[in-house]
Amino acid sequence: MKKPVNLAEILVEQMVEEQLAKRTGMCSCDICKADIMAVALNHLPPRYTNTDKGGLYVRAGILDSQLSTDLLVEVSKAIEHIKNNPRHKPNV
Repeated sequence: MKKPVNLAEILVEQMVEEQLAKRTGMCSCDICKADIMAVALNHLPPRYTNTDKGGLYVRAGILDSQLSTDLLVEVSKAIEHIKNNPRHKPNV
């Protein structure tokens, strides 16, 4: 039996990487990346699948402008939140 996977997590992780690469002045350490992902994922519905076919349907859904917009909005808000409230000292 294949273990269910939350494809929203994969999509958010990809978008976090893309958005951090475009921004200056934002820490991109593993702690901040994990915190950004957690904040964004808590505001997005899960997209679980346990089949390759289901994964393709969900990934094709990213082409839907509303899903793409929702991901971008939540990741952007999460980046700003963590930028203003990092869990580590500013020098890290």
